[in-house]
Amino acid sequence: MAQPAKRIAVAMSGGVDSSTAAALLCDQGYDVFGVHLRVMDAPAQSQAAPGADARRVAEALGIEFHELDIRDAFRHDVIEPFIAAYLMGQTPNPCVACNRAIKFGRLLEQAQAWGAEALATGHYARVEQGAERWRLLRGRAGDKDQSYYLSRLRQDQLARFIVPLGDMDKPAVRALARQRSLPVAAKTDSQDVCFIPEGDYRRFLESWAPDRLNASEGDIVDTAGHVIGRHRGAWRYTIGQRRGLGVAAAQPLYVVAIDMAANRVVAGPKEATYATQCQVRDVNWVSIAPIRAPLECQVQIRYRHVAAPAVAEPLDAPASRLRIRFAAPQSAITPGQAAVLYAGEAVLASGWIEP
Repeated sequence: MAQPAKRIAVAMSGGVDSSTAAALLCDQGYDVFGVHLRVMDAPAQSQAAPGADARRVAEALGIEFHELDIRDAFRHDVIEPFIAAYLMGQTPNPCVACNRAIKFGRLLEQAQAWGAEALATGHYARVEQGAERWRLLRGRAGDKDQSYYLSRLRQDQLARFIVPLGDMDKPAVRALARQRSLPVAAKTDSQDVCFIPEGDYRRFLESWAPDRLNASEGDIVDTAGHVIGRHRGAWRYTIGQRRGLGVAAAQPLYVVAIDMAANRVVAGPKEATYATQCQVRDVNWVSIAPIRAPLECQVQIRYRHVAAPAVAEPLDAPASRLRIRFAAPQSAITPGQAAVLYAGEAVLASGWIEP
């Protein structure tokens, strides 16, 4: 973990993790204040004010509390790129982008203006200072590890990052929340993207970008190019998707490719979703300096993917683009997702998977 600072801002969502992180820092004697990010307007049917739970926790802990309205910035930095990616036939991961641009960009900047020397979150990951670079490590609780989501953080951001829950698991966090009588101790975990609370990205796109969606029907074809069905918009599909194709077949079919220009979806058997390599762009080097030669590592291509042995090969001098060659074929390597390179527990680098 980074060296403790005297005054620490905690990004408080109102959930049990960030609330417990704030409580831990208070118990350790730091000058803690909470910040809740207002990223969207509250749903019309909502009875609670944005940040109500976070505010209640701050009051219970007796700490200073701020609400930071970043709705415009969030739309520019997270929502618009999210929409643009789907319109290109990609499947974005907005949480990865948000941590770099919003939490450790705009929030950290404002927190420093309020006197904070560091920013803490409720993530399950670890940060430590190495001989030459700050290192990002997996959280001790493997099933809750969130280092994947933090893999785009720069060195200057990691230097200001405190992760109180890095050595804890979820049961221990909930037990501490109950022990401290936090008002959110029994609150259920959110499983969805924060701005799509019901997880229906199609409905979100229809609501936010109706004039930009191609709603025209198109062909669903097999891997040989034969038409096997019709769809109502290629943007409705993601690589590896099985349900919702509406195509009768002798064996289960999966989305293998999406051709937005032709408004066409390619479907095939499970084995057709496998590939042995991909290329990634905009590589962010984390625990090591940019490489100059091929590197053996493990690569995680989505949050719930088990990192697989691979070789990363630089495609340019600054190693801002890489070719990833896997030792064994991987299913549903999806453009728009982050490919995160690991060496054991350490995050080496992260880049965006190219089409």
